Amino acid sequence: MKLPQPDKTISPAVSIGIIVSLVWVVLVFLYFAFSGQRLSLAFDTSILGLLTLVSVILPLVLVWTVALTAGTAIKLKSEAKALRKEMSLVAKDLRESTARLPREQSGIIEQLKLIADMTMQNDKRLKEIANNGVPNAPQIDVVDLNRTVFGDFQSPGQETQITLPLAGATQAPLSPMSVADFLSALNFPDDAKDKDGFRALRRAMEERKLQNLLESSQTVMSLLTEDGIFMDDLNPDRRVSGAWRKFAGGTRGADVASVGGVLDKAVLGIARARMKSDPAFREQVLQFLQRFDQVLVEYEPRLQNHEITDLANTRTARCFMVMARVSGAFN
Repeated sequence: MKLPQPDKTISPAVSIGIIVSLVWVVLVFLYFAFSGQRLSLAFDTSILGLLTLVSVILPLVLVWTVALTAGTAIKLKSEAKALRKEMSLVAKDLRESTARLPREQSGIIEQLKLIADMTMQNDKRLKEIANNGVPNAPQIDVVDLNRTVFGDFQSPGQETQITLPLAGATQAPLSPMSVADFLSALNFPDDAKDKDGFRALRRAMEERKLQNLLESSQTVMSLLTEDGIFMDDLNPDRRVSGAWRKFAGGTRGADVASVGGVLDKAVLGIARARMKSDPAFREQVLQFLQRFDQVLVEYEPRLQNHEITDLANTRTARCFMVMARVSGAFN
């Protein structure tokens, strides 16, 4: 905020004080000039001389006391008015920035809803297959995506299971997921037009470990948005491929502290406070960290150094950086 600059001009009160003082001095000299009384005798050391001196000087003192007091009051009033104007401008800017925030967040919330809709449709298709399949076929456990993306999370022993009969006794193995699709899935689609992002996400959902990780990541990021923490706002240090490999190899503590590249004190403070005050959130975070570690161990050998840098730039990895640091993984 720009503070008011001091006013170096002469205030009206001081100008009036100067005029009144000059008039008073002129009147005093005119009095002595026409009264016939000598100035030397009027201002001698006698009691009468002292009283005369006081009667001449005292009005000047009173005039300047009033003038300076009035000038100070006028100056303070002007500065207060300028300060109120500056405060009103600050308040206006704050209201405008607050009004823009929901619009900026709406894009991310829309992405979360699109991902939720996609997983719900996936679960619906799986149930249709289950209802129309052949009886007495092998059973495969499938997580209920409706409950895990935005609903209450269930521990691994309590996951909803459905019987998924298949037409044959065997199923063709999935082809290995490409590194590009793996990184794209961890980053989630950018918007509704990101066809490649949704394709990679659908492919990742076909692998159990990645499906579990993405569901946990989605849940934790959705909860963090309630506290105003958005992954796109973070700017982590991503030039630490060696530390990521050590972390995937089981190293913990200060040696791999650079993996937690998000050092924003405000973000870490909010996340740490949520961890301490919300047991359900803490359980979600711990499960997310465990699943991220499992996937990292599996995929790290396939990643080149520049691909590890790309991994660290994904939204899921940013979420991991924040929550791993506040959970004490690097202490």
